[in-house]
Amino acid sequence: MPEFKESRLWMESLGYSSQDETSNFREGLRKEYDDFRKHAEYLAGEIVRSLPDFTIHDISHSDSLWHLASLVSGINYKINPMEAFVLGGSFLIHDLGMGLAAYPGGIDQLKKEPTWNDTIACLLKEKIDHIPTKEEIDNPDIEIVHQATEEILRGLHARRAKQLCDISWKEASNEYYLIGNAEIRRKYGQIIGEIAQSHWLPVSRLADRFPSKIGALPGYPPDWSIDPIKLACLFRAADAVHIDSSRAPPFLRILRKPSEMSRNHWVFQEHLQQPMVENNRLKFTSGDQFPIEEISAWWLCFDVLKMIDRELCQIDALLADIGRERLEARGVVGIEDANRLAKLVPTKDWIPIDAQIKISNIPSLIKKLGGKHLYGEDPIVPLRELIQNGCDAIRARRIIEKRPIDWGDIHVCLGKDSEGDWLEVEDTGIGMSLEILAGPFLDFGKSYWGSSLMINEFPGLLSNGYQSTGMFGIGFFSVFMAGDHIKIVTRRFDAAHPDTLVLEFLNGLKSRPVLRKATSQEFLREGGTRVRIWLKVPPDSKKGLLVRNNYKKEKCSLEALCEWLCPSIDCNLFTQEGTNAQELVIKSGDWINIDEKTLIRRIGHTPNTKISDDFEIRQFEEIIYTLKNNMRIVCNEKEEPILRACIRTSYDLPSGVVTVGGLRTSELNGIMGILVGTTTKLARDISIPIIDEVSIAKWASEQAKLIKKPMKFSENLLAEIISSCGGDVNDLPIAYSNDGWMNYKQIVERYPLYEEIILLNDIKYNQEMKDIEKIGYYLKCKDNVIELEDNVIVVSQKPKTLIYGVPDWPFHKESVKLTLYDLVIKALSEAWSLSVEEIIEASEFENYIKVGLYNEVAIEVSADRIINQNCFE
Repeated sequence: MPEFKESRLWMESLGYSSQDETSNFREGLRKEYDDFRKHAEYLAGEIVRSLPDFTIHDISHSDSLWHLASLVSGINYKINPMEAFVLGGSFLIHDLGMGLAAYPGGIDQLKKEPTWNDTIACLLKEKIDHIPTKEEIDNPDIEIVHQATEEILRGLHARRAKQLCDISWKEASNEYYLIGNAEIRRKYGQIIGEIAQSHWLPVSRLADRFPSKIGALPGYPPDWSIDPIKLACLFRAADAVHIDSSRAPPFLRILRKPSEMSRNHWVFQEHLQQPMVENNRLKFTSGDQFPIEEISAWWLCFDVLKMIDRELCQIDALLADIGRERLEARGVVGIEDANRLAKLVPTKDWIPIDAQIKISNIPSLIKKLGGKHLYGEDPIVPLRELIQNGCDAIRARRIIEKRPIDWGDIHVCLGKDSEGDWLEVEDTGIGMSLEILAGPFLDFGKSYWGSSLMINEFPGLLSNGYQSTGMFGIGFFSVFMAGDHIKIVTRRFDAAHPDTLVLEFLNGLKSRPVLRKATSQEFLREGGTRVRIWLKVPPDSKKGLLVRNNYKKEKCSLEALCEWLCPSIDCNLFTQEGTNAQELVIKSGDWINIDEKTLIRRIGHTPNTKISDDFEIRQFEEIIYTLKNNMRIVCNEKEEPILRACIRTSYDLPSGVVTVGGLRTSELNGIMGILVGTTTKLARDISIPIIDEVSIAKWASEQAKLIKKPMKFSENLLAEIISSCGGDVNDLPIAYSNDGWMNYKQIVERYPLYEEIILLNDIKYNQEMKDIEKIGYYLKCKDNVIELEDNVIVVSQKPKTLIYGVPDWPFHKESVKLTLYDLVIKALSEAWSLSVEEIIEASEFENYIKVGLYNEVAIEVSADRIINQNCFE
């Protein structure tokens, strides 16, 4: 007789008894259960093939649950024979979905799961560090397929358990079900599956999941009814406490060689003996000690026992609340303190002090890391973060509903009521479910985008190329910089109007928020999310949202502020101030085709950038002409625009900007226009353009040919900008001589017969020679002196190597670009028919050299002597 049939619950329910008038019914159920168990045993034996790192999940685990259920329920706890069949069936199937054999179609069936492509995309992104293409998702390597199989089997095994009683395995004319009796399968297969699935649900949801009892099967004793919630609680308690050494034999661990994380599970279970019940609490013990090299395993044991304690407490509270018989085991002994547990589960040569990092003041941490300590004092940050969150939600809804790429609206409003001024941002995105609102939305540092919850709620989103701007799960908390009273109204796009939810912070982070159903006046018509902040500082006051110029303290309009903040946003952006009419400020993706005047205003130094007031008419017209003539658009391989810009030819023009998710981040000193970028910084105040080196170099080379006349720039700065982008400077001037500015070709043609060239680095502003600063242009240099004006675009120069510096603005920090110093050396190598390396080897650097005369007096400064070896052979 199998050992599980010696358990108290089995013997008192389905066990053999010749004295019982219901023995025939019980004998029939026993036979059905034995057949059920035999089929389940085959499937359970296949789990190890799919999840070899896991501890034992074969039929012995299911059988052991009979004894553990008898232990945690107590000697007086009763279940009838039909409840025993249903409970035992749940024992049998609850983990079977962890094996690929639970899917009759094998791996091909698993690949049809909605989460398959998303899981592949998520794993690929982590491995290749970019959003994978459709081709990459469709053709993953074997390692990714194996990882995805493990993750999906584990993630879906509870859901699969619910389905297992209804599916069949077929071959030719043979068809097999786990429950052979069709009537019992039809009547009880579903409830067995639901109880098995429920072990992954929160305890709080069991009462809603199993609201009532189920009557007895016709023809069976009428008192053989089933109480599903009673069985669900008993089942999850028994399953939770099965962590003793029977599930983790050490020799089997040595054979399987599990990963480090799984190894800790094996090791701590190897130490544990069967639990006992003392004073309504489970007592776990170990007959041997945990040595110091098993510290991680001991602490994992401590955490698992705390989880079991929490599970038992919640089950007990639920059963007491609904008036059901309570289990005898209602907690775990010694779990309140690590030292107390160590007396039962001892350690060797180390003391289990719970010294892990703790966060005792969460509101203070959020205030520091999600507020001004991260973002600074800028009142625009909460607005930026809310707009960005709204755009992410809209982009997700576009994919889910197959909307056009320019669909979706953001509404930004400023208003006033009896409480004061408020700022409101509303989007037409996917909205939030209760699980999101009470989960990752309020979990500081945990982003919903890319999480398992997102994959389950919106399968197909990741694999269809979705990429959020928000990555860190902290952006929303910046709203508390602006105010303490925050109201979030949200409705999933596919939910009904009455399902609109409201989460309201009445006193910032100092008290718990209020979660409630929305009133009819608060319903969202289109779905999405609306966030309102009652502002601490009025928007038009000294440090308010609308005062952007730090020097003049000028107020701008909300319309101008949003246009400046979101220069390349891909959503329709509307603004409204007070009772004024709503205005469309930015049309989705319009940065590609707006006119040059609008572009200058949008990326200007400050909102409301004045154009006609700052330039003379003729000068302004010349700038606009230059922009029209020189502005170019560059797209990526998906034909998506990632740059609309030209070289900046005047200090009076605003610097270009890098945008992430359409919102401005970094400025670019040498470029006028917009570049799409990415960022890995929490504050998103620095970003890197995503354009590749070949494309930016090609663009820069074209710009060199388009530039006609520098305006308000030093002569060689344009060449330096283009060279720093990896472009060909063409005929632009790069250096200065007695005869004026020279381009690359002129240097090659002028100096082929010179024995040496003196390279002078920006003599007019040399900090070493204060008297030379005053002399300036009056110094008469020798014919072999070449001056290099040192512009801000170059970080540093190291003359003993060919490569001296990289751009001061962030393209690709690891890439190598030529500076003007490099170009002069390269031109001399061409003039002298020598390699650059030969010139560098022969030259002398940073010597004091006589470079010219001032009032007939020789002037000596630090310079580089570039020697032509051909003249000394």
